[in-house]
Amino acid sequence: MAGLGHAQTVVLSLLDGLDGCHRTVVADNFFTSISLAERLLEHDTYLIETLRSNRAGSGSEVVQQNLRRGEVYGLGNKDGIQLIMWKDKKDVLTVCSEMDTCYDQISC
Repeated sequence: MAGLGHAQTVVLSLLDGLDGCHRTVVADNFFTSISLAERLLEHDTYLIETLRSNRAGSGSEVVQQNLRRGEVYGLGNKDGIQLIMWKDKKDVLTVCSEMDTCYDQISC
């Protein structure tokens, strides 16, 4: 899996042979990136994850929002990947490529 980071390689190797099954992977911020969500979508696999705000491609428009506790802000791209920031004591940045789940979480 040339050209991928170590964390992406680990996730993709764990999912080897599970393409096209419409599974959902839940991951913490060590293993995640927007590019991983895009790559998994190519194989009909969804991703729900927390994301480090300093990770490349983490969506500066979302990260720069100044939210008050309890507020939510999010953006989506043409592929259906949602980048959502929620403010608790700290900002929590999440990525979700499973559309129905993303909207359910926002409306809560």
